[in-house]
Amino acid sequence: MRLIKFLLVAVSLFALTACLGGGSTKSSVDDDTRIIVTTTVGSDGKVAYTGSGEMAGFALSGTAAGLAGKTVYIEKSDAEYSVDGYVSLSPVYTVSVADKADAVYALTVTLPYSSTILANEGGSAADTAVCILSGSSVTKLTSSHGSGSDVTAVGSVPASFFVGLKKEQSESSLTGIIKFEAVSYRAAAAASSFLVDPSAKSLPDSVRGIDRVQPGEKVRLFIDTVTFGDTVTSFNWTLTSKPAGSLAAITLNGTNATFVPDVAGKYTVSLSLVGVNSTKTESVTLYALNYSYNTATNSASCVVCHDGTFAGSGITDKYGRNVLRAITTPWAASAHGNSFAAVAASTDSRCFQCHATGFLFADRNGNGSDEFSDAKGYDDKITNWSTMASTGGDHLKSVSCEACHGPNDGSSANFFEKHYKNTAITSNVCLSCHDYGTVSGHVFGYSDGHDNAHKLSGGNVAKNAACFKCHTGEGMMGRIFSKNITPANTDRISGIGCSVCHDPHGESGQNSQLRISGSYTLPTKSTVVAAGDSKLCYYCHNADGELPTVGAIPHNSQAELISGVGGYEYGQNLGTTASSHSATGCSTCHMKTQGGTTHSLDMTDDTAARIAGCTTGCHTTNAPAYSNGTYDVTAGTVAAAKAKIAELKAAINAKAGEAADAAIKASYTGTTTAQTNALNRAAYNYNFILNDRSGGFHNPGYVVKLVNLSLADLAAN
Repeated sequence: MRLIKFLLVAVSLFALTACLGGGSTKSSVDDDTRIIVTTTVGSDGKVAYTGSGEMAGFALSGTAAGLAGKTVYIEKSDAEYSVDGYVSLSPVYTVSVADKADAVYALTVTLPYSSTILANEGGSAADTAVCILSGSSVTKLTSSHGSGSDVTAVGSVPASFFVGLKKEQSESSLTGIIKFEAVSYRAAAAASSFLVDPSAKSLPDSVRGIDRVQPGEKVRLFIDTVTFGDTVTSFNWTLTSKPAGSLAAITLNGTNATFVPDVAGKYTVSLSLVGVNSTKTESVTLYALNYSYNTATNSASCVVCHDGTFAGSGITDKYGRNVLRAITTPWAASAHGNSFAAVAASTDSRCFQCHATGFLFADRNGNGSDEFSDAKGYDDKITNWSTMASTGGDHLKSVSCEACHGPNDGSSANFFEKHYKNTAITSNVCLSCHDYGTVSGHVFGYSDGHDNAHKLSGGNVAKNAACFKCHTGEGMMGRIFSKNITPANTDRISGIGCSVCHDPHGESGQNSQLRISGSYTLPTKSTVVAAGDSKLCYYCHNADGELPTVGAIPHNSQAELISGVGGYEYGQNLGTTASSHSATGCSTCHMKTQGGTTHSLDMTDDTAARIAGCTTGCHTTNAPAYSNGTYDVTAGTVAAAKAKIAELKAAINAKAGEAADAAIKASYTGTTTAQTNALNRAAYNYNFILNDRSGGFHNPGYVVKLVNLSLADLAAN
């Protein structure tokens, strides 16, 4: 016998219908979940398992003498959106037995699937089938269909099963599959990718990830397989056009394409993709240009139009902003506009790579000279490498327009063609500098969780208008500027990058150049919250509607819970319910500051540092004793809240006749109308608290009040 051990790591329920607009329940799409249950086979070898709670809809049956007395393990896990030509309509259910490795048993499996995803994919129930997943290969089983959204088949166990929909190969209508890839300062250094300048300094060969570069600057492109929505079986990159005299050629790094434009002008790169179900051909255009200079103003040419002189033109971008508004004035007062002052006395060229514009000594062949000195960047203006700060071009000092947007002057393209269009709002260009180290402003420990928010749930969040507004940078910018940006009017979709939350021009006048700050009005009771710098967080980390909604599960409820609203309060006056933490602000706890402020958006891993964060300025009394890996600085309040939450779950399941550990559903049907109402009110409060995902920490006082009311209501009915 070979004993198979499983480690259960269950964080929270992931529903395939999440963020797809189906049903009344919505679980967080960014929670990875594995659920494992066991069933013991009787002495007669008969298997008869019917799932409930987290496993509702799944069933396993059959008889096999060899299974007598054995334990069958059933694991539920998330499925890939598309695999081997099949769209996944259900989670993956892996059935295994603690037995000999070669033991195989024929059992009947029934799997539930999402009718919403099926409808979105244009399929019908007859098109679905139980499939076996083996690595990246799928085997379709002969299946029968029930009266609801379920499919049954006989399969060999052990195996991993899911409900699949076979897709015919077609030309994909999606765009934005080719994406510009960035290589941050830190990543380039870690890969030992350096360029050496005349002062003998080795500078990381970072990649800005933009479509306007200087000659000699590296460009990297990658395939966005989430947008493609299929498994790539073959691909071909082609440099279909380039300026006369260019010797640029594409090199491959896996499926990624890299090349170095060597002549000023226009370059077009094409990609041909073949997937299991679809094909796609797409092209992107980029320009290699020199940095601009206006002799009349001793500044970049951008200033001529973007100083407000032509603000009355009426030209707006998709967010409704005046394109020719006065950007230069707030920029001049911003951290970017004044960045050169911090290194004005420096003789270290590594400082100018980020504190000046266009510093790239592109010695690509290692002969000690810059083969692309005509780019007219900061390094090309240096006349004395021992006094670099004073001998470079004044108009290129600090982080000017072209440092982020790319150079924009060149005779190879006319003005309108080469001018920026749909400037990307990814973190690409930001990380070429803000991923340096522990020095303030050089963000150390950057996490790409928000940057990849658009890829969650197999990319479905980027296709669904309701999810789009919080899971994509374009959608979030639309929320900030009160414009309805949808998947239909966005060509290249990105995640929540740096410039979504921070205004690189400094126009907002907020702390840390945040785009917005101040009060926020929650839909529930029109509650006005003094959110301060956390206003950006409140925009998405809320339930996106008026609460309570008995019979449904709030998608996210952090803003409501911490503000002390949104729970089902049974008509009671609960007094002051807002948490004292609401005045602290999200980033106070959720940004690691040890060794420099970061954007990991996690609390520090160091226990002492966590406690210091709590006891400095807030909980100023002596910290309590350390116990079981944690401190409870609220003298048992949080522990009490967690105990109450567990008590409510047990009470709901007991009243509903469910297993004690069953997941709490959105709604129940009791033996009487009064009991049904009591169950559903209690279930709502439980899920409202659960989907805050702080375990009660955000507002333990409000949590305990809600739970006590629900427990009393259940007891009375």
